[in-house]
Amino acid sequence: MTKSLLPGCGKSVLPLSFWFFFLPIFFTYTGLRTNIAALDGLGLWIWCGLILILATISKFAGVYVAARISGLNHHQGKIIGVMMNTRALMELIVINVGYDMGAISENVFTMLVIMAIVSTVVTTPLLRRWLPHVQGQHGEVVAT
Repeated sequence: MTKSLLPGCGKSVLPLSFWFFFLPIFFTYTGLRTNIAALDGLGLWIWCGLILILATISKFAGVYVAARISGLNHHQGKIIGVMMNTRALMELIVINVGYDMGAISENVFTMLVIMAIVSTVVTTPLLRRWLPHVQGQHGEVVAT
């Protein structure tokens, strides 16, 4: 039996019940702080769209290039690039801290929340489109 070099690595310090209770509260708190009505002009919506596009492309491209450099093929690089867009929880934590510290305005906070939600929502359709599927033994869909 080998010992781990990092004891406790991969294990959560907090019990699962903690996450089931507090995670929905955190998402609700963030949602209640988001003021979409503050984006009242065309210019703000253009900035929101620009942030969304640039954030999605930069997350995808950075991970795709790293995957290709590390020897993965084009298809695998696309899948890993899309999976990078699911980092909304971390993004929401960071933007909440930035908003609390006064580093970002209410409008920027709202734009970043929209970006986090949209980039997470588009992940599943893209994965369904790009992952090859085969029929399993019992009729279930299995990704290869």
